[in-house]
Amino acid sequence: MVLLNTELNILEVLWELGDVRAGQMVKILEERVGWKRQTTYTIIKQCIDKGLVERIEPHYICRAKVTREEVQRNEISVLLEKLFDHSPRSFLHAFADCGNLSEQDIAELQGIIDKME
Repeated sequence: MVLLNTELNILEVLWELGDVRAGQMVKILEERVGWKRQTTYTIIKQCIDKGLVERIEPHYICRAKVTREEVQRNEISVLLEKLFDHSPRSFLHAFADCGNLSEQDIAELQGIIDKME
């Protein structure tokens, strides 16, 4: 499942703050991204319909049903499929070629690879 940036905005708030009333979500997202009340409620409903968020009554409390890590793994799978023909090797080559890796980043990545062997 591909997540929209709008859905990620909702999830970011929930991951950061835990359970949040929909009315409070409206205030937070109006401040952060400029959404109006109806936009926030529409996106919350989308998230509920996709199984990303659950609505708890009373008081229309929103709770994330997925963790940040689950979303990250899913989004990486989608990215690998969409842009790299399911090839982690191709992804890593493109990632390394972007030139934004520090020596510390490289050492940490090497440690991860070493643990996988």
